[in-house]
Amino acid sequence: MLYAVFMSRSLQRCTEPEQPQDPAVTPVLLDIGTGEDEPALRADAARNRARLLDAAARLVAEHGAAGVTMEAVAAAAKVGKGTVFRRFGDRTGLLNALLDHSEKKFQAAFLNGEPPMGPGAPPVERLRAFGCAALRRAADDLELQLAAEPCPERRYLVPARRVRHAHVVMLLRQAVPDADSELLAQTLMGYLEPALIHHLTQQCRMPMERLQAGWCDLVDRVTRTASGVTRTASGVTRTASGVTRTASGVTRTASGVTRTASGVTRTASGVTRTASGVTRTASGVTRTASGVTRTASGVTRTASGVTRTASGVTRTASGVTRTASGVTRTASGVTRTASGVTRTASGVTRTASGVTRTASGVTRTASGVTRTASGK
Repeated sequence: MLYAVFMSRSLQRCTEPEQPQDPAVTPVLLDIGTGEDEPALRADAARNRARLLDAAARLVAEHGAAGVTMEAVAAAAKVGKGTVFRRFGDRTGLLNALLDHSEKKFQAAFLNGEPPMGPGAPPVERLRAFGCAALRRAADDLELQLAAEPCPERRYLVPARRVRHAHVVMLLRQAVPDADSELLAQTLMGYLEPALIHHLTQQCRMPMERLQAGWCDLVDRVTRTASGVTRTASGVTRTASGVTRTASGVTRTASGVTRTASGVTRTASGVTRTASGVTRTASGVTRTASGVTRTASGVTRTASGVTRTASGVTRTASGVTRTASGVTRTASGVTRTASGVTRTASGVTRTASGVTRTASGVTRTASGVTRTASGK
């Protein structure tokens, strides 16, 4: 098979400390497998290999990747099964050989091709372009890539994947020198796994455009370039829109709104809202979640329509008014004082001792004595 190795030194083991990448090292595409262009390959062996790959490609076109078996390829190419095993080792090797041509083109594009995927573009732009191209390639050969997936023990050791991973590590070192590029690269590579792409596009019915937008968003977040986002070592995050978040959970917006981790919100105009639903304005007005409103002058209004002033006056939604001195007035015009005197809207007055006076001047006492306005 044909794969690329792009460093002048071999890939490091994960347990070894990484050294900064020398920016002067130029990626080089090398042929390290077996292919039709190997000069030492005998002519008959080259013809056999080409015939086997042609047969395998026909089987993929007719029956899908599931129809590609060593026996089926041998029968379609009219060769012995042993010839297929000697040429490719196993079914995974055969399927990877089918992917070799497009893989070689893809590697050449991100190692030595034109910007933005190739050299010459900023590292973050190269990362975005690399992932979008990898997603498109996976969509084109998804069934074949799924079938060519090696066992877990070999998955991360496949030369093609190691080349991609090392390329992402190199770009991350350039974009975020203080980050653990080795681990971040594994995180980004996980987004490009054929099994995940199959799940999202085939089972979740997500369009490729959404996956590509998600990749760019992930790259921006990992490299701290999303919409001008900056993060300090103390945990403070600032966005280009002016939003600031501290490690303790306080958020401030450009318009002056502040929110704390406990749910308290303060606006630039002085309004404060708590998580329990209490609102206080700069003028001193307080509203609770139950609908009670209190003003700075001491007026209180409840959700049921009751109003109380600082001087002790109370008014209900039905129109009843009570003063601090004990006077009560109803909406119908009846007035009652704390001493027991009652006056109606028609002018009738009743005292606590039982005396009643009408607007026409008639007076009746509790003992039954009645006096008219004429004195009788």
